Amino acid sequence: MSAQFFDLGDTSTKATALSTAANAARDGGLVVFPTDTVYGLGADAFSNIGTSGIRDAKGRGRDLPIPVLISEPALISTLGF
Repeated sequence: MSAQFFDLGDTSTKATALSTAANAARDGGLVVFPTDTVYGLGADAFSNIGTSGIRDAKGRGRDLPIPVLISEPALISTLGF
């Protein structure tokens, strides 16, 4: 999987950027995205390949959980809580 870069300020490529990021995450890839203060590193929370990629990139062991952002409270149960 090769890296692709998009200017999120360019509205003409926004749809392509989001589609590319979603496909990369579905395929176990990592997605880097800007936040208000730093860059975030994301992956599909249900993908062992994706979450392992985050741990490897950040040098984290399994003893330090990865934060998971969800879009609605109903998804909490799918994460085992």
